[in-house]
Amino acid sequence: MENCVKKAVILSAVPKSTGFTAEMLKLIRQTAPSNIEISDVNMFYQNILPCTDCGYCLKNDACRINTDDFDTITEKVKSADIVIVLTPVYFLSLPSPLKAYFDRMQRYFSQKFIRKIPSKDFPARKKGAVAVCCGAGDSFVVEVVSKTVKMMFDCINTQLCDVFSVMNTDKLHVSDISSDENMDKLKKFWENLI
Repeated sequence: MENCVKKAVILSAVPKSTGFTAEMLKLIRQTAPSNIEISDVNMFYQNILPCTDCGYCLKNDACRINTDDFDTITEKVKSADIVIVLTPVYFLSLPSPLKAYFDRMQRYFSQKFIRKIPSKDFPARKKGAVAVCCGAGDSFVVEVVSKTVKMMFDCINTQLCDVFSVMNTDKLHVSDISSDENMDKLKKFWENLI
């Protein structure tokens, strides 16, 4: 089973190509086993309209908004075996482009938890992980982001298998991310996802 090809999608919020989150994305890709095909969806470059709480998904298996990139991105998530959320922390939360995508998952939350309908969109159990960069050194920050990701994962039949974090980035240089300790953590990160 370990040798079969698996698809991973990284739902990322990488605001700039030279920052900590961009470096973390590179390391995640570099440490991935050879049997993993990775696609990255950087939410900063997607058109995701916000949930308006219109209530449409309370009665329908769809979202009323269908003029943005949500459905295209979600198709990638549906076809993946592994879902990774990669994000910096903004005020104890996700950056707004990634948060907008999570909020639109309300259609799957409504289907599963309010209408009690088994998901035909996510029938197979997926494995998931979160990778977080944060300027602060308080582990509470990572816990808050992880709970948000776990809630979204619960909507799409995905088990949160690992959390990789780099903290205190306000006091680090970008190159510090590739420490031996972090590389060991990333190796275990992938082991938990396979």
